[in-house]
Amino acid sequence: MSLAPGRTDWRWAKAADVAEYTDTQAIYHLRSADQQTIDAYRFKRGIDRGERFDGTAIAAAYELFINRFEERLYVEGHLLAGSANEQIAPRVPCGPDDVQAYHDVFFDIRERRDAPAWIIGQLFQGGLYGPMNLRDRSGVAHRIAWMAGPEIFEAYATGKSNPQIMDVLKDRIRDMLAKQSLINAMCLSGKGDLDVEVLRIFIDDTNKNIADTVKTAAGSKEANEVILDFLRQVPLIVADPTDPRNLTLDAREPRASHYLAKPPEVKDAVATDVR
Repeated sequence: MSLAPGRTDWRWAKAADVAEYTDTQAIYHLRSADQQTIDAYRFKRGIDRGERFDGTAIAAAYELFINRFEERLYVEGHLLAGSANEQIAPRVPCGPDDVQAYHDVFFDIRERRDAPAWIIGQLFQGGLYGPMNLRDRSGVAHRIAWMAGPEIFEAYATGKSNPQIMDVLKDRIRDMLAKQSLINAMCLSGKGDLDVEVLRIFIDDTNKNIADTVKTAAGSKEANEVILDFLRQVPLIVADPTDPRNLTLDAREPRASHYLAKPPEVKDAVATDVR
């Protein structure tokens, strides 16, 4: 694996940057570029000059990236979940080569799916569990796809579920809670025995609740609602930016020293009419 790039669309960013140079200068800047980056540069330079690339995989990928948000989100989710191009393409619809072109130019993550620090840093702003708003559809979809896998993401994206999917969901939620509870336990103490005991108690207490919640929800809701119900119970929500009350809050909360050092209240002087 090569050195991890600083963004998922690094090839497109490179192509857009090089397209600002003359053709001769571009040759120098692309001297160590791979073929996908060179193809992206030629495409970017061409569309900037009014050329057409109808029928090419990169043109289909570009159209997906610019104009088809829902399908783009579906492709990105399944790429994160580990699905093959042939599994993704039929629902978009596009060809497997188009999916591969989208991955290579705009969402290069396959070689780093098993690098949590990189994925979390690139897609989740460094925090897997928060802060996040459920209105952030990309953030929700990417988290579900990466943490829960292709079956759960497909159910979330399409709203179609089956009993087997609910069993998978229950197992994935248990795994996520177990990992998170281990982190919590290690933060609560520095003693190994206590860490294990806190973890055991947490898992024992939550397993039944998880099973009951999923079973009840599955009988009355579509799969995507069940998944979102779970996410709502995880500390992912931040202040609603559409609520004007949240926009008038102080930049930071007052500290204790603020109250201790606050001077006595002085009444405003009353102006005297000396006429």
